[in-house]
This record gives sequence, structure tokens and C-alpha cells, in this order.
Amino acid sequence: MKNDLLDMFTNTGMVTLFKKFAKKGSASYLFRQVPGQETNWLKFIEKLLHVAEDNSLDIHICRKYLLKDGKMVFGWHIGLNGKMEEIFEILQSNIDTKPATTVKTSTTTNGPMLKTISSGVGSDGRPYSVEEMPLPHVTKDLNAPNAKGRGATGAK
Repeated sequence: MKNDLLDMFTNTGMVTLFKKFAKKGSASYLFRQVPGQETNWLKFIEKLLHVAEDNSLDIHICRKYLLKDGKMVFGWHIGLNGKMEEIFEILQSNIDTKPATTVKTSTTTNGPMLKTISSGVGSDGRPYSVEEMPLPHVTKDLNAPNAKGRGATGAK
């Protein structure tokens, strides 16, 4: 049953599993967030909290900060306590876990503008994210035909 709960979260396409912990009567997961899914994930978490409150579920959600190669990163921790079958049934009947898609543009402090074209869960069950980035040295549309009407031209 714990795998069903895990699948419920990862099938959204908004997070991937980093680590899971299990004890009798509890399940705890640490997830990485898929780039471009911050807004969708927070809406999902808010819905999860409302369902938990309405059904008196014992749930804990927080960001967990870690060091990875000397840099601070975070993951989302979700802890559930109680009868996993009941928790799964309540969450499954109240929360939409269809893959989310988004188009988002963001600027990083040490990189170019990235635009997330789409993200979700592939046919193999693994989350994916497609991003595009402008090439700073290109001044023309590379897909436009040249003066003779043939092919694409590069920047001059």
C-alpha cells in the first residue's frame, strides 16, 4: 500500500522520489521537485492539507534542506501516520493526481532565460521536463527561409 501512496505523488509529474522511510503505521518520503512545477506543487500541497484537515489525517509536510556537493538544496518531505490503506483511499478519492503541465519562464542569476515548455510523466512512468533556452549569439530566426526561399540561414 505504501507504494500506492508513493505512486500517487510521483504520478503527478511534479516530484521525483529521492528517499523513502517506512515504519509500521507510517510512511515518509523526501522528493525532488521537477523544474517549473513550483506553482502546481504548492496548489497540490494546499489541497492535500485541506483533505488532511477535513479527514483528521496525521500528515506532516515541510521543505528539508540538505548540502549536495557543498551547495544548499532542498527537497519536500511528506510524512503520513496511520492506516496506510485508509489514508490512500481518502487521498485518492479527494485529490487529482493527473500529470501537471506548465509553461514558465524564469531567469537564473548565473544563466540565461529558461522556458519550460512542458513537463509531466512519460509512458514509462518517469517524470520529464522539456525546456528551451535562447542562443545569445543568434540574431535571426534560424527556421526562416533564406533570400532564395530555400533552407534555413544562420546568424551573420
